[in-house]
Amino acid sequence: MKEPLVLDKFTEILERSNIRRGNVLGIGSSPHAKDILHLDYFKKYERDFNTIGINIEGQFGKFDNFDVIECNAHEMIFADNFFSIILCNAMLEHDGEFWLTIKEAKRVLKTGGLFVVCCPGYVDELAEKYADMKVASDRVTYDFCCSTLTYQIHGKDYYRFSERAMTEVILKDMSGIDVCSVMRPPRVIGSGYK
Repeated sequence: MKEPLVLDKFTEILERSNIRRGNVLGIGSSPHAKDILHLDYFKKYERDFNTIGINIEGQFGKFDNFDVIECNAHEMIFADNFFSIILCNAMLEHDGEFWLTIKEAKRVLKTGGLFVVCCPGYVDELAEKYADMKVASDRVTYDFCCSTLTYQIHGKDYYRFSERAMTEVILKDMSGIDVCSVMRPPRVIGSGYK
């Protein structure tokens, strides 16, 4: 069976949520076909969703079914409890103070609203694969074998996140939390309800 890609997993989470209308926010969005707001899910229910993306740099404007505006995720211009769904894909690793974005996202998310986050992560695959090797005398080999697999550095990166960080930090105080890793190198995807 083929391992799900990030967009497949987002679609699966959205379908499971049964949220079929409301305001939708894409944090770190860009007006192009590969953006998380361009999922078929939102086009299927286009009449019932108001989709908007925010970013602090890059291109802004309308693309297909959504608009992208300039807005700092640390100080969002939206009212409390405004969004039914908030999506954040491949953005938190570039945010030096990601906890401010998380706080703002939870402020503007409606009670019962869905928050879905994806970011580069790491898994202990190498440590598991080489656990039986006797390499204590070779420090370099030992360090390599006890390392974790992580997604490459890209752009202005600050962080990588574990599944535990997703559960206990990013989605803290949310209900119905679901966290998994997809792809290799891993991307950690988490979802929860306010």
